[in-house]
Amino acid sequence: TAKDIALASDGTIFLAAESNGGLRAYTYNGSSFTNTGYINTGDHAWDVSVAADGTIFLANYEGGLQAYTFDGSTFTNTANIDDGGKAKGVAVASDGTVFIANEDDGLRAYTYNGSSFTNTAHINDGGEGNGVAVSTDGTVFLANDDDGLRAYTYNGSSFINTAHVITGEKANSVSISSDGTVFLAN
Repeated sequence: TAKDIALASDGTIFLAAESNGGLRAYTYNGSSFTNTGYINTGDHAWDVSVAADGTIFLANYEGGLQAYTFDGSTFTNTANIDDGGKAKGVAVASDGTVFIANEDDGLRAYTYNGSSFTNTAHINDGGEGNGVAVSTDGTVFLANDDDGLRAYTYNGSSFINTAHVITGEKANSVSISSDGTVFLAN
């Protein structure tokens, strides 16, 4: 089951697939897709995000946060951290901070140095973290299941809850447009 896609600056399309667990890469020529790479990441690849430097970050539901490089045909796993819970969403800020929405554990922030992750902050306001997005001003938005949508500021070592709305429906995913509009799938 396809769970999420992310587009790299070179046009490569990365697909996180839950069934047949894995991360796939595709090119698109205007009329068809070509599968250019695959790596088995376990059974629950859930969400994928690509940093400005091309690093691919994967929220692997039962395998935590994973980092990969891709050379056009081969994926290389460069780091993994599993702080427990079920990683369901991943987003990368412009400064390289990686955020994970965790179904059992709320929201976490990590730094990544090319070979390892360091957990720099954690907050759990209840609910189940399903999706995460970061705006251009650095606000971190969490789709938090029955708890709704939360907004946080992140100062490099902690989160501050700045807004919260209960939507009355299960908040599954969040995205932000270039003009700053926040979209919530619930």
